[in-house]
This record gives sequence, structure tokens and C-alpha cells, in this order.
Amino acid sequence: MDDLLMKKNEKLRFAILKKIIGNKHGVSIFKLLEDFNISNTTIYRHISALRSDLSNVFPSNEVQLFQIGQKMLVDYPTLDSIYIVDSMHLYYIKSSQRTTIIEAVLNKVYPSIESLSQDLHLSTSYTYKSINVFNSFLEKFHLKIKFDTSNSRSNLVGEEINLRVFLFFSQWMLFKGIDMPIIYSPVHAQTIKSPISHNISTSNQLTQFTHYQAITYFRIIVKKKHIQLPDNFFDYLNIFESVSQTVFPPVIIKSIDKSLFSDSAIKQEEALFGFTARYFITNIDSPHTKKAISKELLASGLPLTEFIKTFLNNFSKIFKVELTTDDYLTNYYLLAVQLIYYQYIDIDVSSLDPSNSAKTMLNQLELNQITSFVNEELRRYIIGEQAKENLLPHLAEILYIMLKRNQKKKLIIFIQYSKSIYLDEFIKNNLYLTFNPNIISFTSTIKKADIIISDVFEELNEQQQVFYLDNPYDLNSWNDLILFISNQLL
Repeated sequence: MDDLLMKKNEKLRFAILKKIIGNKHGVSIFKLLEDFNISNTTIYRHISALRSDLSNVFPSNEVQLFQIGQKMLVDYPTLDSIYIVDSMHLYYIKSSQRTTIIEAVLNKVYPSIESLSQDLHLSTSYTYKSINVFNSFLEKFHLKIKFDTSNSRSNLVGEEINLRVFLFFSQWMLFKGIDMPIIYSPVHAQTIKSPISHNISTSNQLTQFTHYQAITYFRIIVKKKHIQLPDNFFDYLNIFESVSQTVFPPVIIKSIDKSLFSDSAIKQEEALFGFTARYFITNIDSPHTKKAISKELLASGLPLTEFIKTFLNNFSKIFKVELTTDDYLTNYYLLAVQLIYYQYIDIDVSSLDPSNSAKTMLNQLELNQITSFVNEELRRYIIGEQAKENLLPHLAEILYIMLKRNQKKKLIIFIQYSKSIYLDEFIKNNLYLTFNPNIISFTSTIKKADIIISDVFEELNEQQQVFYLDNPYDLNSWNDLILFISNQLL
């Protein structure tokens, strides 16, 4: 979304801010020059502009960007760094001309690009170019911006369910809880009772959930748009509903145009809301509810539920994974949500998140073996090629987590610190403060150890790993040690 909406210079200033604020000790000018490959004059020009932008967003000077020697630092004694970053992100997005274009298209109807350009006081050539960029992005959601006078209801063309997914994804990526998408929201949508019993405990997830409510109610009440689900899709959603029902609050039901929405149409809207909320927002269902839903899915005998059962059983057998009943039901739930989503909706929003492109922390050999297994299993299930391609990495990652959890055993650590007779206890204590005693233990016999922490050279066997710790009081050395142990636990 940043590449789509943020201006080039503001995108650079935002990257500079994240680089500086991400290091409490500051970042040297030389490091910024090196990382962004720009001249000394350019970096100071952008720092000056960034300082001005920060004062616009935080006019009471709660955030100060300053230089000490050759280092740039950000001071924010009363605010959280993530709040600052998200606030600046929204500021840069809102100042973009492309943002005004997409907001106009979502809220009004234009007969031509020329009329849209005139309304926003933009050149036709710029608007035309921007619409082409948007349409390239919207292909991922099976949507398109069109200017066709025969369709007077919207310039954004596509299935309503695809539009809902686009709005939810894009609005959360833009607002991130800093502000509500007011233009989409009936006023009462922010305060009314939740339509579904949920297990959400964080304010961030509650805000995310409220965003989704606001967008859904806007499409139903204001735009009078309803979804149409295939019967076999509704069969699966009904199983989720039988365990944890979604019911729109009376104030919403009263606001819906009953001449356009039958009772069965409202039931479909509620069921879809419940399912897509489960897919996009973590912990809608409690562990108990997840297991109850899995039991109902298993008992249904529907084609997809039978496939998941065989799929999970084959995985356990081939990879020698032993699952408790609770683990089996929990993972069955995760697989079912993924398979149902990609079978009937198939919009892979994870592909739009840059952080998903590199998963270097995962054991690639094991992940590749699991991916091959999933690919073979999916050949037995009738699903579109694109859906299969989108689904495959998600199923593989769920199975990878199951495999690693099943393999988990304590990491045995031997500590040899020659400069003191008591600092090995200091190191043990600090490691116990970081890692659960269920996953690490210590030995006094070096041959029994998986890893050795030492300040001197040690004779090792080929299975053992060593971490050289010269100064146990050095913070950077501790960060490296924690990363080293974490990688051994993966």
C-alpha cells in the first residue's frame, strides 16, 4: 500500500524516521547515507522536512528529532514509538493525491476520468495514470475501476464479497487503529454491541474488529449492497454458526432496508461476517470454541471436512507427528478456516505484505518437504489452480509449526566461563529470565550439551554449536546470544 499511495520523498522520510526511532541510541548520519544511498545534502534536506512533518502531526512538540554530534535521535518521553510511526504513516498516506482519488471513487460515482479529475482539481493525465496503477493492484482482489455510464451505482466493479475484503485490508493497513475510517462508518458502528462472542483481549484487535464492523454496516446500510453465497459455502459457514452464532445488533437490523434484504439474506451476511472476522482477526474464537467447531466440522461429513481429516492423518503418519486430541482439533480448525477461505473467496492478502516474502528463520529443508507433501495432497482435492497456489504456503506453514512443536525438546546448554567462578551462574540466571525452563536446561558435562557458551576455545564434536561470549555484561553480546539460542530452538 505504501508503494501505491505514498509519494517518493515522503516514503523516504518515513523510512528514515523508522530507522532512527528503531534505535534508542540513535543512528549516525554516515549510516543513513550508506543505507539510503543518498548524498549528505539530500539526507539533511529530508531530515529538515521530517522535523517539520513531525511538528505538524505532534504540534505540542511531544516528538523531537535532533542531532548530537554525528548521530540523529528521536525523543518522545510521553508517547509510544509504534504510535508515532503509525501516526506518521497515516499522515503521509492522507497527504497523497492518489489517496484522494481512491476515496472519491469509493464514495461517489463519476461518468468519466475527466469528471473525476475536475472534481479533485487534478490533471487528467495524472488521474488516468493513477487509475491504471490502482487497477493493477485491484486485480489481486478481482476488482476494477471503470467509468461506464451504464453502471451508475459504482465505479469500483466486482463481487461485493471481494470489495469487502479489499476495504477491510486496505483500511486497516492505512489507519492501523490511529483513526477510524469515518467515511465508511455509521456513527453508532463504533459503540454498538459486538455481533459475535469473541475472545479478543488486546485493544489493537478490538479496533481492528470495530473497523470490520463499520465497513460491513456501511456496505449494508448506506450502500445497500448484499453478498450472495453459493449454497455449499453457506453449508460450511452454518457449522461455525451452530457453535458460535453471529447476530447483528437490533439497531443494525432496524437500519437495514427490508425491501432489499430478506431474512435469509441477513443470515448470510451475519454468517459471512463471522467467518471472515475469524480469518482476518486473531483469537475471535476461544480455544474451547475452536475445538467445538472442529468436532462439528468432523461430524458433518462434508467433502472439504473429510479431505482435511485425511490430510491431517496422512501428515501425522508420514512425518511421524503425534498429536494430542486438543492439538488435533486446534490444528484441524486452523486448516479448515484456510481451506474454506481459499475455496470460496481466494484473495491472498498475505502476498501484499512485504514481511511475508522472506522467512529465513524457518528450516528451509523441512519446509520444502512439507510443501511437497501439501502439493501432492491438494491434487486429490478439486480446487482451482490459482487457489491452490495461494493456499499451499499457508497450509505448509501450519504443518511446519505442528512438526516443530512435536519435535521440541529441551536445548541442553553447557557454560564455560574461565574468568570467574560465579559468572556462569549469572549467565544461567539471565537466560532463564529470557527463555522458559521448559525449553532450555543446563549441564555440567560438556559431552551432553547441544550448545556451548564459552569465552575460550573448546574441543567440540561435530553436532555441537559454540557461542563465544567474551563479556557477559555487554548488551550487544547478549542480544547476539539470545538470537543464537532462538535459532537453535527453531
